[in-house]
Amino acid sequence: MPSDCRLQQLRERVLDLAAAVADPTTGDRTYDEYMRWAGQLYRNYSWGNISLILSARPDAQLCAGYRRWQRLGRQVCYGERGIPIIVPVQGQPVVEPDPLAEEPMVHRPVLAWAVGHVWDISQTSGPPIPNWRVDLGEEAGVLLQAAVSLATQRGIEVEFGSIYGGANGVSKCGRMTINQARPVGIQAATILHEMAHETLHPPGTRNETTRSAHECEAEAVACVVLRHYGYDHVLNGSAVYCRMHGGSARMVLASLERITGMAHSLISGIRCHLPPEFRPQELNL
Repeated sequence: MPSDCRLQQLRERVLDLAAAVADPTTGDRTYDEYMRWAGQLYRNYSWGNISLILSARPDAQLCAGYRRWQRLGRQVCYGERGIPIIVPVQGQPVVEPDPLAEEPMVHRPVLAWAVGHVWDISQTSGPPIPNWRVDLGEEAGVLLQAAVSLATQRGIEVEFGSIYGGANGVSKCGRMTINQARPVGIQAATILHEMAHETLHPPGTRNETTRSAHECEAEAVACVVLRHYGYDHVLNGSAVYCRMHGGSARMVLASLERITGMAHSLISGIRCHLPPEFRPQELNL
């Protein structure tokens, strides 16, 4: 069993994160840039259109129309064929009074359906996507491989592949996918986050509490583990992540013991899969 002193040191790191979440000045310029970029790109494709996109291009991640990519500063590469989807043909705006609001409702009726085309980001060229996630650097590859070994040892299947929508990683029912397009340093942080989900939020329990609470817990675990291995600069990014998902310092504090216990479990497990020179000495877990 870990000593009370060791667990207290981990608790203090969770408290540091809670304080950063509560601090309104904690932030990252690239996060704001990412949200502006994403706000121009994301749209609600139907499940039918998502199926069409993935049938035509299984590795698709982020899709948009030709003009939308241009507005984002990217250009569809010469010779790339668009992915067909179904789009509505809308009529002229119709104004209708709304008895429950001061302003009238304005909508455009759908007159028919037609075939439109979108292109995946891999079919475009231009400035890179702003990614507010801190890249831990290539040296984090050692930590990534140790985490993969631990996940496999615990019966979690890990694969590296494409994720539609551009998420860094997803996990469910003992299987996780890490976005192969992300730098190694982001993959390392992501797998820790997803491993926390797999243990703390198994199927059947994910509806018992809010998604924001789950994200806060998983991100706090990843933050504590990374700080243990010397990546202190992830603190601000983790605080921003928690706030982005509707989390709060109170949520982090309410889950203090769950986060501490999970972080200790990952640190202890990963340690066994690391080369001796990579193992930190400060906690000796």
